[in-house]
Formats: sequence, structure tokens, C-alpha cells
Amino acid sequence: MKLEQSKDYRRLPINFLRSDIRHTKYLWFTMSIWLILVAGCAKDDPNVPQPEPQKEGPEMVVAASENVKPVFTPEGGSASVSFTAGGDWTASLSNERAAEWISFTPTSGKKGKGTLSITVKPNETPDELNASIILKSGSESVTIVATQKQKNALTVTSDKFEIAGAGGEVEVEVKANIDFEVDLLADWISETTTRALKTTNLTFQVEANESGEPRVGKIVIHSEALSDTVTVYQDFHRHITLAEKHFDIPDTGGSVVVEINSSVEYGSRFLAGAEWVSEVTTRALSTHTLHFEVSANESPESRTARILFYAQGDESINDTVTIYQHANAANNPARIEREALMALYDATNGSQWSNSTNWGSDLPLNEWYGVQMKDGRVTNLMLQKNNLEGAIPGNIGELEYLEFLSLSGNLLEGDIPTGITELSRLKVLRLDDNYLTGTIPVGFVDIPSLSVLKLSKNCLSGLIPPSLYGSPQWMNVWIISDILPQRDGYELTFDIYRSTDFSEHGKVHLLNSHTKGNGIKIVVMGDGYSDRMIADGTYMQAMTRAMENFFKYEPYRSHRDYFDFYAVTAVSKNEYIDRLYNDPTALGTVFDGSSISNDAAYGGAEALLETIDEFKDEDGNIPKSELVVIVLMNNNVKEFRSFCLMYSDGFAVTLCFQAGEEEGLVAHEAGGHGFGKLADEYVEQGNTGVIPDEQIRGLKYWQSLGYYTNVDIVSNPSEVAWNLFLEDERYVNENLGVYEGAYLYPKGVYRSRQNSIMRYHWEGDGFNAPSRMAIFKRIKELGGEEFALEEFLAYDEINRNASRSGTTRTSSPAVVDWRRMPAPPVLFDYPSTDKVRRGQKERGWIPSHPLTP
Repeated sequence: MKLEQSKDYRRLPINFLRSDIRHTKYLWFTMSIWLILVAGCAKDDPNVPQPEPQKEGPEMVVAASENVKPVFTPEGGSASVSFTAGGDWTASLSNERAAEWISFTPTSGKKGKGTLSITVKPNETPDELNASIILKSGSESVTIVATQKQKNALTVTSDKFEIAGAGGEVEVEVKANIDFEVDLLADWISETTTRALKTTNLTFQVEANESGEPRVGKIVIHSEALSDTVTVYQDFHRHITLAEKHFDIPDTGGSVVVEINSSVEYGSRFLAGAEWVSEVTTRALSTHTLHFEVSANESPESRTARILFYAQGDESINDTVTIYQHANAANNPARIEREALMALYDATNGSQWSNSTNWGSDLPLNEWYGVQMKDGRVTNLMLQKNNLEGAIPGNIGELEYLEFLSLSGNLLEGDIPTGITELSRLKVLRLDDNYLTGTIPVGFVDIPSLSVLKLSKNCLSGLIPPSLYGSPQWMNVWIISDILPQRDGYELTFDIYRSTDFSEHGKVHLLNSHTKGNGIKIVVMGDGYSDRMIADGTYMQAMTRAMENFFKYEPYRSHRDYFDFYAVTAVSKNEYIDRLYNDPTALGTVFDGSSISNDAAYGGAEALLETIDEFKDEDGNIPKSELVVIVLMNNNVKEFRSFCLMYSDGFAVTLCFQAGEEEGLVAHEAGGHGFGKLADEYVEQGNTGVIPDEQIRGLKYWQSLGYYTNVDIVSNPSEVAWNLFLEDERYVNENLGVYEGAYLYPKGVYRSRQNSIMRYHWEGDGFNAPSRMAIFKRIKELGGEEFALEEFLAYDEINRNASRSGTTRTSSPAVVDWRRMPAPPVLFDYPSTDKVRRGQKERGWIPSHPLTP
């Protein structure tokens, strides 16, 4: 149906309309239906022109021929943009800071055609300037992006492009009269131009952004010293994009330049804790580039600042710049330790180490091979057998929390740096098996925690000063075999005192004479005493002190008049049984750095006795049966344990270290073991569980000979060896009972009292009742008298009274430092007269660790 048919209808004769008034209503009804059909057919007919929809507001139109991205030279200039506005319009800068270098007129107008004139001042800055001018009419707007190139730069049309997420082309006009090259720094940008070297129009294809995040790519156009960079910003929605988000600034401070691309008007603010960062407003003339200044960090801690950039009106669209600044170098332990480790790496040919995993990397130090840390500080450095070659740098001392340093088994040379002696927390130092030269630094004595020092198998030489070998560490802690032996041709020596007067050697001094009985002989002598220690009285003072300690406790104190107590002078070439690895002492004792020879106990003391006529019988022999010899070892080496040798004929030799000065030591070894034949009542470290069967058999054997009557394997109070004391009310205050744990084992063997001198000798307790009776009995019998129980019980009243007047206290714990405990005695099931035939099996060394029974 066409519109022309309606015209034919209007030409119908009028008399047709008047012919019959009765048809009037019908006619009007028919014409109404016809008009509706004609209108409907016209609407559906594609050949009929349709009316255009009316727009709701005024529009803003810029012709495609207009340049809405003008680029100005550094000298400045002007440009114009024509447009058509559908209503009143305005022009404004998106960032008013750009008004310092760009202006435009007019700033507003009425509906219709208009022209915006843009004027740019000369650019004297080293930065490219950008400004966005927004033309707006009603809800419609057009953005004009003006760019002014920096001075003396390789000029491109624009160095920033915004590309939609779907991708597209970038056309860059290069104004250059020289050859140039193009580098693409993003794999999603490709050049499509086929060009010669001086082509000025370049086309680049930007792929679609499917990452879900904004991205930034760069195109670098350069020629010799000149270059310019085109930045391509691509987003998939409204965004604020930062070219770089993270900045690493040294502790000395510096500058931060933030490049921003935004599809919205944005604002910025510092987040908390960023007071040390400030914006340089004098350089903030560009909409897309902001400058910040970071002040110097005087703190030993690193710090972080954040700057938030956000869309005005919608802060959910944002991005953040993070500025990390290092701690002050002078106060930064992590940096100091890293530099100290790298100094070692560089000085010892680190690139050739057998294993240098992660050394020199930015990974945490505890991920570097051989480095261990605790609480953020380096504590262990273990690079043994790792092909280190060179000298140890002095600044290794800056690893101030180092506890364990092992560089053994390498090719290190040069002197031991004094920096190592500044490691005040060092516990273990292993430099052995290298080629270090010089001597041992005296500063090692200033490290109280240094318990292991290994310097052997180097090329060390020279005199060791007395301040070093006379130190407590040298005497009590370090193992000299770990220090002294050097490679062939090198030797460490000592400037030590040596005896020259041996005239007093072998002389006998009677310190106590018996007035009852036959005279029971006790002989004391010292080893490691020089002639000057004898001349000044030091020697005899030690011998007399040992005698008084022997008689200190009952029943020895009340029966002192049964004993002849002798002191024999022994002059050694050197003073002390020390850690000098020197000549044997007067009794043949040698210290090898980790053990002391037992020559004094097994032969040296007896050899000296053999030269003294006062002790010989009429046949010229020394009667050793029941003789007790006390040897005071003048060593001050704390970890060596005193001990006693006992033979089946009663002969005993006790070695008391530390010159026998410790409380109760002589009484325990000489009075308890040597004369009293008593067993230890402590539990040896390392022994657990029930006493083994073989130990029970050994205990029963020696008890059959009258030894070890102070312990029992019976726990029944009515059957235990000391049951007579448990049934005697006079001993109720002595707290006697059946206490499990004795004879070196915690289970299956028992003692009579919680503590006694045979358990923890240093606590001042005397002998318990069963031990006192055993000693009393031996005194009587060896003195030529008979033992009577009633006589003992009558004598023992003084000890029961002492128990009633004493106070109850807590004893030492069950497990104590083994170096405080004497070693268990060594027993031989044959008489001392037979020892020459078996002597080869008896000689050995006293180690610095617990001895088994």
C-alpha cells in the first residue's frame, strides 16, 4: 500500500457522498478503517522514509579533519580546533596546574559553530608536557589532548597513546632527519610498517587485552644519544594506570617520577606513614607526570610509603605507588652482615667454591649455602671442605652474632685476622686443615663462650704468649691436640718456666704420727709442681691441706692417732699438668690435649716410693698391702675426673685433680674408696634402667672380699645390709632407709641415705652410718685391734647427736654435670705385687668424658 492511493480517494465525486444520507455513518466508519490500514502498511514498508528520532539533549561535534591531539614544539605556538555545539558549551582544563603553560579562548559559548584557539608557551623544562582540554555541551564532551615536546628531544607526534581493550593501531609520526631505530618493549605491540630507515610515519598494531588488567607498553625510538619513548596504555574498562608502581630508594634519599594514564579525572593523597615523601610541585606542570622527593633515612629500619591515586567520585577505581626505602647503611645489621659475607666470598674466590648456591643473590641470607640465622641474624657459617682459597677478610668480625664458624678443610692462607677475635658470641671455631700462617691471636682468650678452638694442620708458628696458654680457656676448655700440631716445618712454642733444682726430689716429710695401734700408712705426693713451688712452700701447703681433708670427716677425725701420714716431695720439670703438650712430669704424666696419661697412678707414684728407704722393709721391699697413696694433680683442668685404683690386697692409688682442693674430693677418693673400700652412691651419667647382671656379679664378688658394704641389691628393710641401723631407734634422726639408685645405676641397687660424701662429695655431708662402720672396722683391724659392734655403736653416739642437731636440706638433683663427679674406681682382682706381670694391660689414658664401671 502506497501513500498515493489516499490522493485518489480525495478525488471522488461529491454527489457520491450525498447520494444517500443513510449511508453516512457507514461511510465514516469505512474511511476510518481504511486510514488505519494505510498508516500501518506505510510503517512496515521499508521503502517508505521513516522520521528520525529526536535527541534528548544538545550534541558536541568535531569534524574528523580537526586535530584533537595537537603537538607543539618546545618553542611553543598555537593551534585551533573547530566544532559544532548543540547547546551552550564550556571549555576547561582537567588539571588546572597546566594553566601555567597552556591557555585557550574562548572558554564558553552558545549553540552553533565555534573555534577554540590554543596557545602554548615555550617549554624550558626537560619534561614533556601534557594537558587535557574538555569541551562540554550538556552531557556530551570531547577531550583535546595537547602535548608539548621537551627541549632538544627526538620528536614524535605524541609519546602517550590510550588503546581500548579490543586493541587497535598506533600511528607515530617521527620528525627526524637522521637514521633511527625502534625497540618494542612489549610483546603485545608489533610494527606493521614496511619502511626505510628514514620513514617518518610508523604504524604499530596493539593486540587485544585479554588479561583483565590494564597494561603498559613502550616503544623506544632512538638514534645515537637521542631517543624518545612512546608509552602505550591499554585498558579494558575505566581505569587509572601507573607506568611504574614500585620504587626502591637508597637510604640516602632520591627522586621518584610517577607516570599516570587515566581515563577519568583523578586525585591523589599520601597514605599514613609517608611524611618523609613530598611532591615537587614546581615540576608538576604535566597532567601525566608527577615528581616526588624522598628524604634521607637516618633510621636503622627500612620504611615504606604509599601514594593512592583514585578516580574522583569513585575511589573504587584506584592504583597505588609504593616507595620502599632501605635502612640507614651505618645502622643496618642485615646489610652489614651481607657485606661481610660477600667480602669473604670475594676474598676466597667464591666463584670457584664447590657450592655457592644463592651467594650474592637478593634472597634472604639463610638461603645462601652454609648460612644459618636466628632472629634475623647470622649465627652459623659452615663452609668446611668447600674449596675456599685466599685470605680470611678482617671484616668477618662484623658478623657479631656468629656462634659457629667452620672453614676447615679448605685452602685458606695468610694470618688469622683479629676480626675473628671480635666475635664475642663465638662458641665453635674450626680453621683446621688449611694453610694459615702467623701465630695464634691472643684475643681468643677474650671470648668466654669459645669452647671449641681447632687450629691444627696449618702453618702457624712462633711463640705463644703466656697470656694465652695461661688463660682459663687454655687450661680448662680447649683441647690442645686441636691446636698445636701443625704441618711439617711449622711449630708453636712456649716461653714457660722450667725447674733447675731437683735436690728436694724424693724427700719424705712426716705430717702426722700415730699414737695408737700399728700405724696405718697414708702417703701423699704431688705431680706438676716445679722447684720454685716447692721452695716457696706451695707444695707442702697442698700436701698438708690434703691430709686435713682426709681427716675432716668421722670416723677419721676421731681416729687420727691411728695413722702415719707422709708427704713425699716430687719435683717436676714444668709447672702444672697443663695444656702445653710438654715434657712428662715427675710421676710420668703426659697430657696429649684431650687425655692425661695414667702413669702416675699405674707406676709413677710407686716408682718414686721405691727410691725411698724410709718405706722399705728389712728385705728392701715396699710393703704396699693396705697402703693408700694420694696423688695431687696440679693441673686445674676441670673436666678431668679424679679416680682411684684398688687391688685385692688393699693397695690403692688415688688421683685427685685440681690439686685436691674441691670440697670433699680427697675424703671421697682416699677416705671412701682408697681406705674405706666403699662404693659410689651416685648414678653415672648415661646409665639408665636396672643394673645389669654382670655388674651385680661384680658387686657380689667385691662384697665377698669386704668391699662395697655401703650398697646392696636387696630392697627389703629387714634384709638389707644395714638393717641393724634401721631397727635401732638411736638412728631415727639420721633419716636412714632404703633409697634406690647407687653403684652408678638408677634401678635395682640401693643406698642407706638420701645423700652422703659417696654420692655428692661437694655438699659437705659426711659418711653415712654403714660407711662409718666399714671405715671404723678397717681402722681397728689394720691398727692391730679387734672390731666390736658395741664399741662402734658407743663411739657413733657423736654422729647420732650431730644428726639430731643438723638441719634437713634438699640434695643436688639426680643428674648433675659429670665433670663435678669423680670417675668410678678401677678394681683389679689380683694383688699389687702381681701388677708388674700384668702392667702392660693396665696402662692407658684418662679421657675427658665419663668412665664406665
